[in-house]
Amino acid sequence: MDGFDALGWLVYIGATAAVISVLGIIVGLVSGRRGLTLVLALAGLLLGAAVAWIPYQSRMELKASPRLSDITTDTANPPAFIKILPIREAAKARNKTNYTAQKAALQAKHYPDLKPLMLEKKSGQVFDIAIKAVKMAGLNLIDADKKTGGSNHRDHLLVWFQG
Repeated sequence: MDGFDALGWLVYIGATAAVISVLGIIVGLVSGRRGLTLVLALAGLLLGAAVAWIPYQSRMELKASPRLSDITTDTANPPAFIKILPIREAAKARNKTNYTAQKAALQAKHYPDLKPLMLEKKSGQVFDIAIKAVKMAGLNLIDADKKTGGSNHRDHLLVWFQG
């Protein structure tokens, strides 16, 4: 089970806590013990609702997001997964790594601003800056290939990382 699978369970746990708290409120009102019983039941209701709402909201956002294992600035000729495959296999990753026309369309829809960045610097300089940015962001650098070339005889940077 991964973190996304746990979101569903957290929703059920929070909702169950909220229902139990509502029952506590009812018992408190019927039995005449309104003081501490009602305060605790109300606190449980609020906490249970929060525990259910936060992962529910995250789960709905996840369902609305595109199912992409990779995004790229070169959707016509994307770089292939190589070094990350053993890591994904060990983690029993369920999503496919092949970049299809359907995934390119999803990327275009959900990430319309993602475009190649053309800089007036030598690729080696840009590569070093990109590596530094990945490390400063605290991302797990899997592979970096300074020599990978691309279409139109332009230098392309290929950097694999996990968030």
